[in-house]
Amino acid sequence: MTLQGNLNPLRDANDLKSVQLESGYFASFVRSLDPNPPANYLQVRGYTNTTQGVQQSGPWQPVTSDQGPMKLLDFPSVTADFQDLPQVSLRVDLGFPR
Repeated sequence: MTLQGNLNPLRDANDLKSVQLESGYFASFVRSLDPNPPANYLQVRGYTNTTQGVQQSGPWQPVTSDQGPMKLLDFPSVTADFQDLPQVSLRVDLGFPR
């Protein structure tokens, strides 16, 4: 994730949209501890790419189990179960923190 909202070089138009969407999620989380930016906030500021990405991706859901969910950040983002769970289980079995 790019915290300053830039990516160089851009491979295609979705690279820029992805960075804008990730920045929107991050900024919303910093402001409110909720990664879902309010639709009216995005619309008033003219953030059309981020508005489109949030609408296509759906809301970022809270984690409700050891399976997730999580967001795979892209444009649009996808909600999925946690990945690499066997690695996490192995770390816990070896005494490392989760």
